[in-house]
Amino acid sequence: MGRSNRREENPLSCSMPRPELSFTGKRWSVRDADAAEAGALARGLGLNPVTARILAVRGVKGAEQARLFLECRLDRLSDPRAIPGMAEAARRVAAAVRTRETICVCGDYDVDGVTASALLLHFLERVGGRAFVYLPNRLEHGYGLHAEVLPGIRDRGASLLVTVDNGIAAVEAVARARELGMDVVVTDHHEPPAVLPPTPYLVDPRLGPGGDGPFSVLSGVGLALALAVAVRAELREAGEGGPLPNLREYLDLVALGTVADVVPLTGENRILVRHGLLEIGRSRRPGVQGLLPISRR
Repeated sequence: MGRSNRREENPLSCSMPRPELSFTGKRWSVRDADAAEAGALARGLGLNPVTARILAVRGVKGAEQARLFLECRLDRLSDPRAIPGMAEAARRVAAAVRTRETICVCGDYDVDGVTASALLLHFLERVGGRAFVYLPNRLEHGYGLHAEVLPGIRDRGASLLVTVDNGIAAVEAVARARELGMDVVVTDHHEPPAVLPPTPYLVDPRLGPGGDGPFSVLSGVGLALALAVAVRAELREAGEGGPLPNLREYLDLVALGTVADVVPLTGENRILVRHGLLEIGRSRRPGVQGLLPISRR
């Protein structure tokens, strides 16, 4: 497509009609913004007109809603115990911490699964729990939890399995774990199948009515953080667990896993990633520190 010489046809301009753009054979239609709403946002918050138009296109209405969108305050995060199954799962994990059960965190080999595993392992150790991580081998096992690895996990003393970023479809593996005497807490953000794993501790935002609540956009690591928040609340309310960690320090891992998993950067994710990027810059984790110089090339 030839380049237009009409400079005034800025697709972000508040006053211009909606243009149609063509790239590599596809046609893109730029959504119209409410000019009055965009103007009110620009005046009310002293925003650049382009920024105000983008907010209006995204459906942001009013100065207060725009301020919350731009500031992304952590205190706007929802209570994770509202996630389907979270309250029961948090009580079970908190009980395992208190009684010093050995917990196996069963993760995945992608960035989301690895960061979720690291987050939950570090958290459990910080609050006095006994835990270790199992990650499947991509070539030997493939994705998810498999029944053949469970005897080895049981031999390491685990009485509780907690899956992160997987497990909602692991019907056979969860049944086998129960046969071996292990309880299983499943935390997963993938679409639930028709037949669910046989455990009373299923945590998946998509199990709720409609599956489109504020937590539906969470990645596996975002859900792992939500579990940590809920467990921390259980321990704090019981007056147990000793000094409890500030969970802000885990947001570097949350940002990495969330962005790498290409989930929508809206709602809860927008807040987590915004603050997680700040934590990445001051993270003391060797892995994160090793990534920083590489990412700047």
